[in-house]
Amino acid sequence: MFEELAACLESNRWWELRLACAQALARAGDVRSIPTLIEALSRDSRDAEGAAEALSCVLEVYPAPEALEPLISAMFRGPGYVQIPAINALGALGDERARKALLSIGGGQWLELKEAVRRAVGRLGRPRI
Repeated sequence: MFEELAACLESNRWWELRLACAQALARAGDVRSIPTLIEALSRDSRDAEGAAEALSCVLEVYPAPEALEPLISAMFRGPGYVQIPAINALGALGDERARKALLSIGGGQWLELKEAVRRAVGRLGRPRI
């Protein structure tokens, strides 16, 4: 099933279906999905949204330091609907190296973004249970 979902995420022309495939990969919790989701972060913003949401779930279980830089990049370049899932995924990753980037994005006037940053920073460096 992983192969079919990864292929859908990589090549389907309908972004809604690609989003559903990213969500299914997250629910499956398969560590093999991490490189596929990281690659999707660099594509169109709708793909980045689904990939960041899925990574947030997968990173709760499987820490993947290689996701750090792509998530930071998606957080800075994306619109709000990409930024918040990327921020949540950075919090799930828990890597202290994300602190400076998270604090620099701050959230501006958007309360939801500020709250996501606050939660993510609070999770950095904490041991996983």
